[in-house]
Order: sequence, then C-alpha cells, then structure tokens
Amino acid sequence: MKNISFLMKYKDADIYIKRDDLLGFSFGGNKVRIVEKVILDMKKKGCDHLISYGSRTSNLNRAAAHLAEREGFSCTVIFKEDGREGMPFNEWFVKESGAESIYCGPDRVRETVEGALRKAEELGKKPYYIYGTPDGTGNEAVLTEAYTEAYDEILEFEVSEGISFDHIFLASGTGMTQSGLMAGAISHGHKREIVGISVARDEKKGTEAIKRALYARLHRETDLRIHFLDGYRSGGYGASDQEVRELCRHMLSGHGLPLDPVYTGKAFSGMLREIDRKKLSGPQLFIHTGGLPGVFDAACKDMLS
Repeated sequence: MKNISFLMKYKDADIYIKRDDLLGFSFGGNKVRIVEKVILDMKKKGCDHLISYGSRTSNLNRAAAHLAEREGFSCTVIFKEDGREGMPFNEWFVKESGAESIYCGPDRVRETVEGALRKAEELGKKPYYIYGTPDGTGNEAVLTEAYTEAYDEILEFEVSEGISFDHIFLASGTGMTQSGLMAGAISHGHKREIVGISVARDEKKGTEAIKRALYARLHRETDLRIHFLDGYRSGGYGASDQEVRELCRHMLSGHGLPLDPVYTGKAFSGMLREIDRKKLSGPQLFIHTGGLPGVFDAACKDMLS
C-alpha cells in the first residue's frame, strides 16, 4: 500500500507525501505497521499476552491494544505518568479496548515491565514485551522490519513515476521507523538522506538508538550517515510551539491534511525549515506517520481554552 502522491510546491521543492495515516486500522500510522510485525513474531514464538509501554499520548500503545484485541490476545499497557490533567484520546482508546492499564514514573519502567511479565506468567500466559528485554532493548530487528519493507514501496512509486526523491523526511521518536527505512536504503546500496525530525530525544540518544537498531536489522556496521535532527522539538515531547500549531491549522484548512502538533506537525515544520536552510529543490518525500488522535487532542484543547 504505497499511498504516495504529490502534495504541494514549496519554493523550489516538490513535496510528495506517503499517507501511512490512511492505513485502514486503528487510525492508521506507522505504529500499526510495526505492531503487525510484532503480532506475527508473537505467533511465531507462541506468545499470547502483549505488553506495551509509552506515554499517555502514545500511538504505539493504542495500536498494540487494538491489534491484541483483534487477535484475541490479552494485553497490558504501561503508561508513563506525566502529571497532566485530562485524558488524551490514545489513552482513552486503550482503556476502551479492555487492555489492562498500569502507570509508572520514568524511573520505574524496568521494574514495572518485570512485574507485568511476572504477573502474566503467573496467570499461565506467555508474555511478549514489545521492546524485548525489560530495559527496552533486544527487539529492534522486529520493530524495524515494517519500514524496511515500506522502503520498497517508495522505490516502486519512484520507478512508476520516473522520479527520485532526494530526501525522505519523517517524525522520529524511538527511531525504529527511521532505522527501518535506512536499512532498506542500505540493502539497495542507496546513499540518499533519510532525515528524522526528532520529537523528543536529543541527537546523541536518537543516533545511538538508530545505530543499535540498524545493527540488529543488518547484522553489520554501516557507514551511512544518520540524520537525526533535534533542533525542531518545539519544547520537547508532548509540547509544541505557536509556529507548529499554526502550520497544522494551515495544512488542514489549506490542503486537507491533518497533522498533529506533537509528532507530524513538528516533522513537517522541520522539513520546511530544512528545505529553506539547505535551499533544496526537486522531489522530496514526507512520510505521514499518523497520529490522528493527537489532532483531536489539540482541537479539544483549543475549544476549551
């Protein structure tokens, strides 16, 4: 499902978009693709209980809860406490799915995951933690597989349209989507820039995570440069600034494109600023990684303010 089309002209750049937000399950997005690979791995390993971890606005948690429910697996979702009032839509969707919800502080993640694994085993389940070991590593090969395959979809579109994208831009959080795309590029011998616009992590931490994931996927080191830009975070994870929010409003009203201010809005804004900074021209691709519930969150916040 390529879902790629021309979106708009910006200066000398032709911006195309890959609409993975239109994937037909649970509001779509990259996390649906990724968790589908997790579900396949669970079945292969005979597991029947999925454990996920993320923020209260996490698209991964929502996709995990919904896909587990669809497959008939039990599910535990661990939310990172943030002290914010109200309930984000993704948190609400998880609760509506019937998944067990657990909350923990950022300094108690490992012990909370260990507790959830232990509880599931005591109930006779064979649990599967989405990130691998309780310290959050070990499952990178599975988490990157979906976008290694998605890279081939991009190539198919380029061949059919007779174009070549100079850069591929996307929102980058844990780095698994970016790592998958980079693994796809490396497997084809391509050197093009796959640019992750960070929504939370600093460059050092994000780059290290991508290096680790690439090694897990490829089983070798690579000299392909990692472009993980942390200068467009707009206040960090879960935050945004006025410029990003105005861009989200403009893209929705002017182009019918929903962008949320936490993930895709930051990434789209970062892409435009990179086009300005580097004076890029020609075809550029933006991957819309989903996050529609975040658009609802932003709309509700505006209505109540």
